[in-house]
Amino acid sequence: MRVALFPRYAQALAFRKAHASDPEWAFGAKAEGIGSWIEGQWTLWGDGRSLASKTQRLVACLAVLGDCDDARLSPTWGMASLLVELADEVLGSAEFDEVLRGSMRVDEHREILVKALRAYEAALARAGLVDPGRACALLSAQDDLASAGDEACVYGIEPSAAQKRLLAASFGESVAYRRESPSISRVEESVSVRFAFPSGRYAEPLLLADSIEGFACDGRVLATAKRPFDLYRSIAPALSRQGVSCQVHARRLWGQTDFGRAFFAVGSIVEAESFDSRACSDYLLNPFSGISSSRAYAFDVSVRRDRLIQKEECLERLRSLSRSFEFFEELAASVDADALLDYFSDCAYAMQEDESYVAEQLEAVRVLREVMASARMVGAESRTVRCVLEHATVNASRTSCETDAADVCICEPFYVETLDEGSWETVVMCDMDNVSFPAKQTDNAALSFARDLGVARERHAMDDMRQAFVEASRRARGRFVIERRLNNESADPTYPAAVVEEFVDCYRLDPTDAAEVDNKYALPPCFLESVIDRGEEKLYENASVSHDAQPLSAKVEKTRLDRIESDLSRSLIMLPREGKGGKVVFDPCFSASQIESYLECPQKWFALRRLRLDELDEGFGAVQMGDFSHNVFEAFYRRFQSEVAPKVTPDSLGRAREIMEDVIVKHAEEQYAMKPSSNRLVPVDAFERRELEELGSKLVSFLDREALLLPSFSPYALEFEIPATNAVEYAGYRVMGKIDRIDVDDRGRAIVIDYKSSLSSDYDLYESQKKGGSLQEGKVQTLVYAQALRRMLGLEVVGALYVGYGRSPKVSGALDRSIEPAEVAGLRAQTCVYRGDFGDEFSSLLDATEERIAASLDRLMEGCIEARPSSPKACVYCPEISCPKRKG
Repeated sequence: MRVALFPRYAQALAFRKAHASDPEWAFGAKAEGIGSWIEGQWTLWGDGRSLASKTQRLVACLAVLGDCDDARLSPTWGMASLLVELADEVLGSAEFDEVLRGSMRVDEHREILVKALRAYEAALARAGLVDPGRACALLSAQDDLASAGDEACVYGIEPSAAQKRLLAASFGESVAYRRESPSISRVEESVSVRFAFPSGRYAEPLLLADSIEGFACDGRVLATAKRPFDLYRSIAPALSRQGVSCQVHARRLWGQTDFGRAFFAVGSIVEAESFDSRACSDYLLNPFSGISSSRAYAFDVSVRRDRLIQKEECLERLRSLSRSFEFFEELAASVDADALLDYFSDCAYAMQEDESYVAEQLEAVRVLREVMASARMVGAESRTVRCVLEHATVNASRTSCETDAADVCICEPFYVETLDEGSWETVVMCDMDNVSFPAKQTDNAALSFARDLGVARERHAMDDMRQAFVEASRRARGRFVIERRLNNESADPTYPAAVVEEFVDCYRLDPTDAAEVDNKYALPPCFLESVIDRGEEKLYENASVSHDAQPLSAKVEKTRLDRIESDLSRSLIMLPREGKGGKVVFDPCFSASQIESYLECPQKWFALRRLRLDELDEGFGAVQMGDFSHNVFEAFYRRFQSEVAPKVTPDSLGRAREIMEDVIVKHAEEQYAMKPSSNRLVPVDAFERRELEELGSKLVSFLDREALLLPSFSPYALEFEIPATNAVEYAGYRVMGKIDRIDVDDRGRAIVIDYKSSLSSDYDLYESQKKGGSLQEGKVQTLVYAQALRRMLGLEVVGALYVGYGRSPKVSGALDRSIEPAEVAGLRAQTCVYRGDFGDEFSSLLDATEERIAASLDRLMEGCIEARPSSPKACVYCPEISCPKRKG
């Protein structure tokens, strides 16, 4: 019997078809892949073990590396792949057997690899498996090995040393090796050659869609691409609009399937030290979660708004929300849980998707089942399964038609050999540049070891490229097209693949004459007239992959970002407020901080206060620290006044520090019982706990300044509230809010105090003399509250101050001339003492400020929300990062 052996089954099948009418091969002969032939021999004459598959071998190598205590053998995919490659080259060879027996010495570094292969073979043996190379050696050593045939011919492959041993034992000297290096030549005369050159990535889809649409009129089109699915997604809709059906066949990473993404997302959730909200969102939005998008988003919001939520609590909520989650947990945790995969197969069938999508998910389920079974056989852990799956691929396809024979088929270049030769009128090879279609000759420690043993097989990277090119060109009956972008994503020029240069040389008059191809396409004159090219100038056509004029979807007036124009929208600028007792206040009611925000920049006010474009996540920042500090100051002074005195003085500092430290500790403990929406300050790691300690130190240190601050005044009210239900008339509207502190002296004069963690010169009443010394208009919070107090309590207000409790002893704001600046330690008198710009009395400043604010609030209620930052610092915390007026 004659036996013809090939690298792959597809090549053997093609050989059978080509020699179907040949009497020498029609009877008494067979053609098959060399791997299946070895498997058949082992089935007949082996020792009862099964040949290890590629997956089983990789899993065994990873398991061995995981158990290895040598740091040089890390349990990584790269190291496992190296061991499998080394086993392919040397296992079963007589030379490596000598190394295993100790007859041949190797250096220390290679001895590590030898030990790993010993452990690898032992792991396979325990699982009832055998490496194919070892199987070849065992078969060749059998004296009674029956003849596999009269002669064998090995086509297109250089067998490994172990395979050659088996071939020699089976066929003796009647083995012929036929590996002819493929040569690139001209295509047949009946086939026309064309070149397509989009100038860049954006011009490529439309050029290919137009060209392929025209080619499809003459017959079926085969297109090859580096990334077939990307090409399909870019041109299939345009082709479908013209009645041209399209399909794609390719392999894609297991983790790119929906099932794979769900598996990895759950693995990330379970393995993370804290709850991984991003991986959770990925899972819940996955079809295999069985959760609607609205429920997924609601879950995401609820988790992100609570930074104290524990991982286990989130996991319990996920389990109750999604039945699939618990099953994925089991799959990720145990290699014995593959019985659950039937559930996911049922889920895939139940999805309202096309057959190709369902088949892809089922293939992903099958791959996981295979990997888990392999891990179970060799005693590997779940981490090994995950490592293999990160690099596993699945067969996938998409189609825009209901029939199997679409007008256009897209695939990878090396997939072409599996396709029938006579079915394609046109073949288009895309991405034919030297980066997308490279000829890389690889070398590594495994090949070096095999070479030194004398058993290494020659590598023919360039031959593989030539073979793929030749296979594609042979399938073109009427037209062969080569496509290459002229420029890459960085706008750098591309260069043709080596095989394209060889092909073009076949048509040149003199391949040594550089002038013959001295043009932007690097083509000889015979091809220039048939070049297809396209530039990137027509942006809409290229982006829409269509020559149609851009349609008018809707005609709307130009959006004015500086103004709210409709009456209905303006009526919603200030929403009703709910006061104590559930009473609703419908009249526009502002807080002083809102007013200040509008004066800083109207659009910033709109973004933060009305649209509330802030973060979803519960934070640990300035807002939370500010609320914590304010609450501590209030609690401190209430206790201090009840136990010690109305005001902290240098004599009472010792007792004040004791009380402050106790208050800080109690407040820090109380934060954990507060609701997430209350701006609680809850540290979750060592760094944040250190930040909280530093904040406490600042608050205690502030008492030294507090003892010197306004010695003739004492706190009269703390966190004084002006409720919405009893808001004060101000600037033609109503003002509400909470005043941090009101200090009063024996004469009944009052000073409004607002605590700040840090202060800048922006809080001063005036600019510095270097900047002109004019009145500043941005920071008005304390001035607004000062005027409100005059009306509400009838107090004579003589100061509106901002007191910093940070490391720098700063006080800013506005102070009446009747108060000695020396009483306010840290105050910049030149820029904070009122100069009488609007009258001698401090109240004249408050009246003038109210008048100015009245005009601004009128503009706000009219819908004026233009971007008009008062200073670069006004833009610091603005969420509109693309604002054209942004400063700083």
